[in-house]
Amino acid sequence: MSQSFLESLAHSRLLSTGELEDLRRKASALGLNALGLANHLGEQGLVTPWQALQLLAGQTSFFLGPYRLLERIGSGSAAVIYKARHVKLGYVAALKVMSAAAPQHPVARARFRREVRAAVAVRHPNVVATYGGRCTGKASYLVMEYVEGEDLDHWLKRYGELPLAWCCEVARQVAVGLEHIHSQGIVHRDIKPNNLLIVARSPREVPQVKVADLGAASIQSGFGEAVTPLTSINQFLGTPNFVAPEQVVSARDVDHRADIFSLGCTLFKILTGQTPFGGATLAEKLLARTKQDAPPVSDLRKDVPPQLGAVIARALARDPDGRFSCARDLVTALRPFSLQPEKSLRTPVVASSASARPAMAASPATDGKPLPPFAAGGPPKPLPWKWFLERQNAQGLKETYLLNAADRLVVGRAADCDIQVRDVQVSRRHCLLIYRDAKWHLHDLCSNNGTIVNGVAIQHAELKHGDQLRFGSTVLTLAAAPQFPAASQAASDSAKLVAIDEEGSHTTGLDQPPAVLQDAETIHFARDHETAGVRLRFNKS
Repeated sequence: MSQSFLESLAHSRLLSTGELEDLRRKASALGLNALGLANHLGEQGLVTPWQALQLLAGQTSFFLGPYRLLERIGSGSAAVIYKARHVKLGYVAALKVMSAAAPQHPVARARFRREVRAAVAVRHPNVVATYGGRCTGKASYLVMEYVEGEDLDHWLKRYGELPLAWCCEVARQVAVGLEHIHSQGIVHRDIKPNNLLIVARSPREVPQVKVADLGAASIQSGFGEAVTPLTSINQFLGTPNFVAPEQVVSARDVDHRADIFSLGCTLFKILTGQTPFGGATLAEKLLARTKQDAPPVSDLRKDVPPQLGAVIARALARDPDGRFSCARDLVTALRPFSLQPEKSLRTPVVASSASARPAMAASPATDGKPLPPFAAGGPPKPLPWKWFLERQNAQGLKETYLLNAADRLVVGRAADCDIQVRDVQVSRRHCLLIYRDAKWHLHDLCSNNGTIVNGVAIQHAELKHGDQLRFGSTVLTLAAAPQFPAASQAASDSAKLVAIDEEGSHTTGLDQPPAVLQDAETIHFARDHETAGVRLRFNKS
């Protein structure tokens, strides 16, 4: 039995020659059977649990192109999704592998390529990114962003009734993502809980939401005539419990308002635990939405205010002309009920270098405005101290990021994070810094390698002055100083950049007082007879 397992392992190419020989010696010395060998490999981190189970079943195929398959994370009638790692570059991605029969059809191959081109064009924080795809004689697959979260359907099964504001925040972020998808001439046509990925630890946290799976999308503008994508061949387009009435009649003739109806069904479902249209059979479910209006959501959940009930009813209008005319209007309508009340965009005060550039935009899921700390009531209180983060850059200088009570900072590798950390060990969205109850709190966003505070891996931590936050090889230090009144309005409209040399002295330029930098001004620092330029991009409110 162990010999058969070792032969499968050799054919799999998961281990190097040296590792395989070492395993053979251990198996002989310890008398390990196949299950014992699989457990040993897992304990040593040489294979994943999924790979071990596949090896025990006699499977030996774990590579697809340049990717090593790590885990099967989802499946459907048309595709299987794997978590995979690029062998040479080391990054983790999600591979959506199409069914084996589809790539053989020449029309399907052409449609698949067009689907890839369209999906790659959709780049938004609330949409799962697609990096590319490949169509071969053996397999066709999409390379997508790997999201460290679970779909909304899992959340419903785990928690049952979810907080009203949390549900509305999820729907609002989906609408934000749909607005971008629609702007690219694409109609999703399959919005449902299973296609919405949630990144959060519990319903008490502000979620990050991503729209997934453009496999049933209708693609127009910019990509030629409307096409039927690969994954819709000989299949019903959409999901019966969430599909729009006009999509039942003709899936090819729907527009973006069909997605608004499906999102209305989704919000109804997560608020009440039921879909708005029932039926014992597929035909009954489809017929119900064409013949009758959805019941008031307040009939099934008493804490739904009448105004929110009206928003959902409008999204679920049978006539497309009776719905919201665009996703942006739905975003506006949902905002008062979500965790995202109307506020002006904070002015970020960030000192950046060319080698490590903090993003100047708000966090990915904020629709251009900062989220309040867990929907705490009322405006943020003034800070008794002036808080800032320090990070040492490649030139040995320390960059200072001034913080304020309205800050909600996402730290990660992605370019649209508030603080971008260009380190392969850092996840795209690694952790969240948020100010609550006069203190700073840090929440790990299910990162690959964890968030380290003062040398200890954490999921959540309450921070204090002097705490060191490590992400890969990058260290941020939280520091505080007394809060003094601003000397002038001009100074308050500027950004201060403080550099700290090897002796710990605060210097700007050649031993000058801290500089007040104006918009896009460049200042040079002298250190070890070398000059490093630091450019500050600053947007005033």
